[in-house]
Amino acid sequence: MIRSPLVRDGRVVGVVTLALTTLLAATIIRSIQVGPVLRKCDDLATALCVAGEGMLATIGSLVGYEAFIVGLDGSRRWTTGFALTG
Repeated sequence: MIRSPLVRDGRVVGVVTLALTTLLAATIIRSIQVGPVLRKCDDLATALCVAGEGMLATIGSLVGYEAFIVGLDGSRRWTTGFALTG
């Protein structure tokens, strides 16, 4: 996994965890979790790899946590609070 700080207005407000998930989930090749606690982001990345796309709703229901996934077919899905730009 690759971890990177999430910075807003010069402050670290969370951690982005990028998990390359080609072996664990047959339908997801990449996932990104954002949230204030690194360990929980790691746990959510693992859960998403194992449970698949259905886990997005669970992550979206957690206060302060969001997720983005890319499927093997190139499809992209994300929780409703995940901020997409550009």
